[in-house]
Amino acid sequence: MSGPTVAFATLGCRLNQVESQEMRALVEQAGYRAVEPGEAAQVYVVNTCTVTSRADFSDRQVIRRILRASPEARVVVTGCLAQTDPDTLARMFRTAASTAAPSASSPRRGAGVEARRRRQ
Repeated sequence: MSGPTVAFATLGCRLNQVESQEMRALVEQAGYRAVEPGEAAQVYVVNTCTVTSRADFSDRQVIRRILRASPEARVVVTGCLAQTDPDTLARMFRTAASTAAPSASSPRRGAGVEARRRRQ
């Protein structure tokens, strides 16, 4: 496959692991090429967990690292953090953010925030 590249950062619980695997399969079916963590990509999907304040901190740290390393990439934040606090995510990362409604296959966790760093 030679389509756009997508990398996944999966944080937290086993449910996130399963959902990231499902999302990876869907993007590959759509013609994207999934790359391994650490490889450069055009799109990054960060599947977050917010069980503890430490988890929130780790989520934000991973997102910041991606934004710094790949300022032109599109970053999609999904999972608990995107559902519980999308407005704060948008403000914190100075991004233009849009949210997606929960999906039929994953009504509890389907919401996401798509972020792209605003030009200064």
